[in-house]
Amino acid sequence: MTVMTALRDINNAVLDLQSADYNTFERPLQRLAYALSSPDLKQFTDDLRSRADFDKFLENASEGGSMMGSARLNWPASPEETLGLVIQLLERGGKEPYWFLNIAHRYYYSGRKIVGDIRKITTAVVVPFNRDFATYVGDATSATAVPIEAVSTVTYNINTMNNSPLQHNAAGSHAVQNNNFAINDLKAIVDLYRQQVDGLSLDASQRRRADAQVATIEAQLLDDPDPTIINAAGKSLRNIVEGAIGGAAGNALSLAGTWAPLINMF
Repeated sequence: MTVMTALRDINNAVLDLQSADYNTFERPLQRLAYALSSPDLKQFTDDLRSRADFDKFLENASEGGSMMGSARLNWPASPEETLGLVIQLLERGGKEPYWFLNIAHRYYYSGRKIVGDIRKITTAVVVPFNRDFATYVGDATSATAVPIEAVSTVTYNINTMNNSPLQHNAAGSHAVQNNNFAINDLKAIVDLYRQQVDGLSLDASQRRRADAQVATIEAQLLDDPDPTIINAAGKSLRNIVEGAIGGAAGNALSLAGTWAPLINMF
C-alpha cells in the first residue's frame, strides 16, 4: 500500500459512510479506522494524534440544557489539533461503533431518525476531515522535497562528450524532467474517475475531454508507461476536475475531498 492508496481507501470509506444507515454504518466506519492505521500514514497520524487530548476534548464539551440537540462539541481553532481529534474519534468509533453512534446522537442530534444523526456527524465532521487530511498529507509530503535553492552547484569539467545521456540545462535552454508514477496509484486514479465522474456534472465537451485523458492513462498502463504522457494527461484531467469543483457551489468542499488523490498526484 502507498500513501495515495491509503488516502483512496479513506475516501471510499467516507463515501460509503455517507450513504449508510443504522444497519450498515458499522462496516464503513471500521474500514475508515483501518485505512487510518495504514503504516504509510503512520508518521502523519502519530504526529496529529500527539497534538490532541481527546479525553479533555470530551470533558470540555458543552452539554447544553434539557433540550435534545443543545449539546455541542467545542472544536479547537487549530486545524492540526482538529485533525488529531477526529482521527481518535474515528479510531475509537471503528472499535466501538455504538459509542460513535452515541456521540452522533448526543452532539449531532438531527431531530429525526437516528440515521439522521449518523449522516449529520458524517457531513459535519467526517467529510471535512477527509478533505483536510488529504491536503495535510499532500502538503507534508511536498515539504519533504529538497528546494531548488538548497541543491548544491556541481561543476563538471568534460573534455569531449558525444551521445551522452548527461543533459545540461542553462539559461535559455530547455530540459525535460520525467516523473515516475506507481502503477497501483494510477489504477486507483482511473477507478476513482469511473466511480465519481458523474458527480462532477461535466457538460458533454468536458466529459469527452476527461474521458480522453483517462483513456490515455489506461493505454499507458497496458505497456511500458511513458511518464511524460501520463503527467500531461493527468494534469489535463486535474484541470477539468478542478474547474468542475470550482463551479459546484455548495458541493465544492465535499468534491474537493473526493478528488484529493488526483489533485495531489498531478
